[in-house]
Amino acid sequence: MFKIEKSTDAKGQVLIQDPPIAKFLFQGTVASWMWLGVRLYVGLAFLTSGLGKFTGGKWLDGTGNSILPFWQNAVKMPDAPAKPLVTFEWYRGFLQFMIDANAAPWFTYVIVFGEIAVEMHPNAVVVPGVAAGRVSARTGRRIRRRAPPLRSACGTCRSS
Repeated sequence: MFKIEKSTDAKGQVLIQDPPIAKFLFQGTVASWMWLGVRLYVGLAFLTSGLGKFTGGKWLDGTGNSILPFWQNAVKMPDAPAKPLVTFEWYRGFLQFMIDANAAPWFTYVIVFGEIAVEMHPNAVVVPGVAAGRVSARTGRRIRRRAPPLRSACGTCRSS
């Protein structure tokens, strides 16, 4: 299951094969149905969260009161020996900068529409592309197909 195999190509270069479990999870068509379920579940979770904030009224009221208490609680330094909620100094500095810059009113819009966009992108762009055969389900890359040779309508004349 976790055995890694090595093979040599015609030029003598060593190729290391993926373990069978990785082949099954990321290259197999059977596991793609599992990933489709995971993708749809996560997309639905982001969509319900984003739409709840969009229709709830408090997130888009322009005051930023929905995110500001969270930021203020996260940057608060407790008395010793307790540890702060945010242990990374750079992140605490970033949140403090956002509080000082009064970024909460416009950042709530970024959160709401970002959650909706996270759901919309993979489920509205990638899934139909895979279904139409334009995007590879295995690699996620665009499939380039060669154009068929040009032929005349009657079939007797052919272009070279």
